[in-house]
Amino acid sequence: SKKNVVCLSNWQLERFREMYHQDARVLDPHCADGDWLVPGEEPRGDYLAWLGKLGADKGALQAIEICRKFKQKLVLIGAATPGDPSEYEASVRAACDGVDIRLHGPAFGDEKKVIFQGAKALLYCSNYPPGTGEASSHKSIEPPLCGTPVILFNQGGLKEIFDDRITGMVINGEQEMPEALQWAEGLDRMACRTKAMERWDFRHVTKRWLPTMQDVAQGLRW
Repeated sequence: SKKNVVCLSNWQLERFREMYHQDARVLDPHCADGDWLVPGEEPRGDYLAWLGKLGADKGALQAIEICRKFKQKLVLIGAATPGDPSEYEASVRAACDGVDIRLHGPAFGDEKKVIFQGAKALLYCSNYPPGTGEASSHKSIEPPLCGTPVILFNQGGLKEIFDDRITGMVINGEQEMPEALQWAEGLDRMACRTKAMERWDFRHVTKRWLPTMQDVAQGLRW
């Protein structure tokens, strides 16, 4: 019988059609708790944040190199996971000086939220081989709910997640970092949060998904 398939981005949809010669729909599944992820009361810090596993495809070393080049402090949240090359993690740890470039390690709950609240921006520079990439990223939607934007590279379906120059800014290379940093500094943080709430607060996401789920329960196929 025909199965309904949902893709996480139009980028993923195009590849799904090419591979399986079947149609699908794109529904944004990203959601978070907007009552918990809120802007902080303290003044914002002077650092960028990075979040991910310590594997080459998530670009931790790339983030470190960029921050050194543009004289930015960086806090890295994450750890190696099973299957990640140990030498890459060792290289990341060796590149951190504990002052300007700091590996925080894993962070959960309020600990992670406080880092997001204090960051100027989340630097998201996944580093997949050309022609491949991430279809989406659930991790990168949390900072905008705290009023903290995302600076990301134009790769895969990531740029579809963000509203350009409101919750995130897509750059095509390191040469655009100065512009992105200036944009992040002058960002309207509440406008960032408002748009993030419209896109990803679980109540809004549920309202978007329920009609489709109800139609599927009644026999809809595509």
